[in-house]
Amino acid sequence: MSDPRPELDLGSLSRGTQELEPPRRRWLRLVLPAGILLIFAAVLLSSLGDLLRRGIEVRVVTPRPVPQGSAVAAPRDRVLVQAAGWVEPDPSLVHVTALSGGIVTEVLVQESDIVQAGDPVARLVDDDARLALARAAAELALARANVEDATARSSIAQERFDAALGVREAAAVAVADAKGRAAEAKHRRAALVGAEVNVRIAKDELAVQKELFGQGAAGSWQVELAEGAVAAAESSLAVLRADAALADAEVEGALAREERAKDELRLRFEDRLERDRAAAALAAATATAALSEAKMAEAELELERKVVRTPVSGVVLERLTVPGMVLDLNRSGHEVCSLYDPKSLRVRVDVPQDDIDRLFVGQRAEIVTNARTDEPYAGELIRLVQLADIQKVTLEAQVRIDGGDSLLRPDMLAQVRFFGSGEAPAGGSGDSSAAGAFLIPRRLVEDGAVWVLDPVESVAVRRKLTLGAERGEDIEVLDHIDATTKILDSGATPLTEGVGVKVKRGGA
Repeated sequence: MSDPRPELDLGSLSRGTQELEPPRRRWLRLVLPAGILLIFAAVLLSSLGDLLRRGIEVRVVTPRPVPQGSAVAAPRDRVLVQAAGWVEPDPSLVHVTALSGGIVTEVLVQESDIVQAGDPVARLVDDDARLALARAAAELALARANVEDATARSSIAQERFDAALGVREAAAVAVADAKGRAAEAKHRRAALVGAEVNVRIAKDELAVQKELFGQGAAGSWQVELAEGAVAAAESSLAVLRADAALADAEVEGALAREERAKDELRLRFEDRLERDRAAAALAAATATAALSEAKMAEAELELERKVVRTPVSGVVLERLTVPGMVLDLNRSGHEVCSLYDPKSLRVRVDVPQDDIDRLFVGQRAEIVTNARTDEPYAGELIRLVQLADIQKVTLEAQVRIDGGDSLLRPDMLAQVRFFGSGEAPAGGSGDSSAAGAFLIPRRLVEDGAVWVLDPVESVAVRRKLTLGAERGEDIEVLDHIDATTKILDSGATPLTEGVGVKVKRGGA
C-alpha cells in the first residue's frame, strides 16, 4: 500500500459539528397532524352522510323488454295482424218470442222491415181468449152485484144494532121510573104514619069527651063530634094504607122493568150475530170481486198477447214462423222473428294464436267487406275471448264497428286489419315493432315520470318518460330507460329529488 499524498489535506474537507445540525422546521410539526385529522374527518363525514342519505327503504324494479312483434310500440299506420271474420249483431241477435201459446194466423213483417219497439209482428188465434174475457167480465159483474147486496145487508144489520140506543133509553126510563115510584112509596108511608097519629089523637079526644059527658061537663054533641073525628081519621088511615100498598107494588113493577131493560141491553145476541154475519158476508163478497177483477185482467192480458209485439226497435233479419204453425210456450221454437240493430254491429275474428301477443283491447282496426271495398269501416278491438279453439289453433277477437251503414249485414264476411298503437322509438328497428320499448308497472308512473336509482350517489332521481299503450297492469316506455335502469318502488312513502335510499334485500 502506497503512502498518502502529502500535498492533500483531508482535514480541510471536514465540517464542524455545528454545521452538520439539521435545519429546524417547526411548521411541519403542526401542519402534518392537522392534515391527517382533516382527512379523517372528511372520511367520517362522508360515511355519516351515506348513512343519513340511506334512510328510505325501497325496492328496485327492472324494466322488461316488450316481446318482439308486439303491437304496442308499432306505428299507427302499420298493419300488424290481418284476419278474416264475419259480421254479427252486438251484443247479440234479438229473437221476438210469443208470450202466449196458440196457432199463428198472420205474420205481419218481412225480412229487412224496420220495426219500432211495440210494433205488432204476428197474430194468433184469439177466439178462446175472447170467450175467456167475456166469461171473466160476467163473473166480475156478478161479484160486484154480490158486493152491493152484502153492503146493503151489512148496513141494515148495523142500523139495527145501532138501535140499541132505544133499548138504552128504555133502560134509563125504567131506572128513573123505579126511583120515582120508590120515592112516591116512601112519601105515602110517611103520610100513613101521620094518619095513624091522627087516629090516635082523635080516639084520645073521644075518650076525653066521653069522660066529660059522664061528669056532665060536656054535651052529647061534643061526643058525637069526637066520634066523627075518629071515624074520619080512621077512614083517612085506611085510604093511606091502600095507597102505600099500591105504591109498594108499583115500585116492585118498576124494578122488574128496570132489570128487564138492563138484560135486553146487555144481551142482544141475535142483533149482534146478524151484524157480524152481515160484515163477514160483505168481506167475502169483496174478496170474490177482487178475484174476479184479477181474472178479468188476466183474460185481457191473454187476449192482448195474441198479438205478438217486438220489445225493441231494429231490422227484421229472419222470419221464424209461418201462418198455421203452433207456438208452444212449454217447448223451444216459439220465436216469431229475429231482429238486429244496424247501428250496433261487430266482427267476430279468428286470430291465429301466434299473433295474439300483437293485440290488445282498445286497439285500432279497419274492417274491409265486399260491400264497400273502397272505404274500410273504422273499428276497435273490444274483447279477446279467453277460450281458444283447439282445432283451428285460433283465439276469438271481437271488433266493434264504428259508423256502420245499411250495406253491412249479419253473417257478412270481412277482413280485419289491426294496427299499432304509436310511433316506433328513435333508433328502433323498422322490422321490430317493439325494439327499444320496455314494460314497467303502471302504479310506479306519476305524471309521466318515475323515480330511478343513481348508482353512484344511491339517491332517488326523477326521470321523465315517453309512454306508450297500457297492457294490463303494465305500461310501455318508449325511451329514457333500458334494461339496466333501476326503477324505485317506495310503496306509500313519498320520494323527493336527491333523497337517499336503501335497497331492500331481494328488491333488485
